[in-house]
Amino acid sequence: MSTVAVVLPVYQSDIDPHGAIALASLRRHLPEVPRIIVKPEGLKLRYPSGDFQTIVLDPAHFISLQSYSNLLMTPEFYRLFSDYTYILLYQLDCLLLRGDLIDWCDRGYSYIGSPWLSKDWRRRKRIPRSVGNGGLSLRHVGDFLDALESPEFHGFPTSRQGWRFFLTKPKWWRLLQDCRRQASELSTRKGRPVGESAGRVFPLAEDVFWSFFAPQLHPGMRFPDPREALDFAIESQPAHMVRLNGGRLPFGTHAWYKMDEAFWRDRLAGTNLLDDAMGTLETVT
Repeated sequence: MSTVAVVLPVYQSDIDPHGAIALASLRRHLPEVPRIIVKPEGLKLRYPSGDFQTIVLDPAHFISLQSYSNLLMTPEFYRLFSDYTYILLYQLDCLLLRGDLIDWCDRGYSYIGSPWLSKDWRRRKRIPRSVGNGGLSLRHVGDFLDALESPEFHGFPTSRQGWRFFLTKPKWWRLLQDCRRQASELSTRKGRPVGESAGRVFPLAEDVFWSFFAPQLHPGMRFPDPREALDFAIESQPAHMVRLNGGRLPFGTHAWYKMDEAFWRDRLAGTNLLDDAMGTLETVT
């Protein structure tokens, strides 16, 4: 079994400058890691992708954010990557800054994504509280399948971030409702098509499921401390988060041009990465 593959979900034929930067940084920092594009059947890509393997799926999985989220909560999706211990989910609004992916795999976590933030009322600042966003995320294939295929339901949070999330009564009752129905559905759905599973039962985003609800189905799931995950990926408030990380840039960032494009472009100055990205755009057919 190989250690890790990069999985790039795409649903459009064209690529914009930000997507070209995502591809250029991926090729630069992870040149030896297998790369796999997952796309709807019939979609023809108009940018160079010959260094990617391709998996074609039913276009119904790509018609909306919810249908895509549903796909990422199905065992059928993760079985596509059963030859790998991990997959790095990498959307075209991501940017890589380092190449130490294998080091992150060696830490043995089930799921790592950029931390979600909450207010520290003592310091009036936002700090990392839980792990994390799915747009740039490292996922342990076996642990994800164990969660999705488990008929068990554990009534109490099994992780520190789970206790934080379910501290209020409304969220606690939503846990009971969704996870009990999830377990019931999982025990009876064998052989059903992709998409007719967790997403039909769980109405929230797939990364919320993996961060907070999946451990109730598979208590063996392991997450890093949010401060450790900060070194893996950053999304919002990048300048403040990099300071919290001791001035060290993370492995990558998600939604970088939506949060603070000027900050990240300053960090790319002198790397020639933007020139590489423009080269990709010039070859678009």
